[in-house]
Amino acid sequence: MERDFWQAIIVNNYAFPAGHDAVSLTNELLEYLASPDEELRDRFAYNILARWIVRDGLYSPQDLRDMMNHLLANLTLGLGEQNTDSVFLRSYSALVLSLIVFRHNRAPFLDEGELAAILDGALDYWMREIDLRGYVVGKGLAAPVAHVADLLRFLARCPILSEVDLLRILDAIADRLLLEAPVIFHFDEDDRLALVVIEVVRRDLLPELNFGEWLGRFNAWQNAHENDIRFDFAVHATAHNVKHFLRALYCRLELSGVSEQLADFHSEVLATIKRYSI
Repeated sequence: MERDFWQAIIVNNYAFPAGHDAVSLTNELLEYLASPDEELRDRFAYNILARWIVRDGLYSPQDLRDMMNHLLANLTLGLGEQNTDSVFLRSYSALVLSLIVFRHNRAPFLDEGELAAILDGALDYWMREIDLRGYVVGKGLAAPVAHVADLLRFLARCPILSEVDLLRILDAIADRLLLEAPVIFHFDEDDRLALVVIEVVRRDLLPELNFGEWLGRFNAWQNAHENDIRFDFAVHATAHNVKHFLRALYCRLELSGVSEQLADFHSEVLATIKRYSI
């Protein structure tokens, strides 16, 4: 379809155009997730799919399952490449998966195995993605860390996820942040990761001890690197990203009203922030 066609949908408050086939239009939008053209990928594909999946309920549960399987397969396409356009498909597939999980949380339709497949796929992609660019000049947002964070946030809300699943999510956040990479996050990755932790806290399944042990991983990393942070950019970038994540987490704990629920953890987060600060 021409750009004017998609723009007309947006102007018409994202209403599905009469006389058109939902499957063919959806497949075209899913193809745009791979596009290096920001308008096609973000303004048209993501925004239109978001309205049709979440707001309008255009798709049946089976439609969403089919879309889920397609998007999960996308997470591995081109994985291992760096500074190529393949990152857009992987990252935006994770973002659209987050919409499907959001829709599930509102009106459940996925079974335990399907949610497990999404969680496994998300965590596998999370750790194997090496192209961590937030914004690509002339092509727009890539932001895989932020987009997977959104997916993990909505997964953490799922009542069917167990304590073990929530611990896997927490550990994955620490694993990703402490995996030394020469990338400083600038596109709200810190806040979006903090929101994942808040969702885990709100489930009220994990004892405070688990959160303290998890936070200890950041203290242990600081202990191991406190003498070399100034000299290695990848190490410096890691320290920077952890510091800003912990600051975001501290603020989110305060703003969300859950700080009283985990009073000791809240204080420990502040103490860890001080360790990472100048």
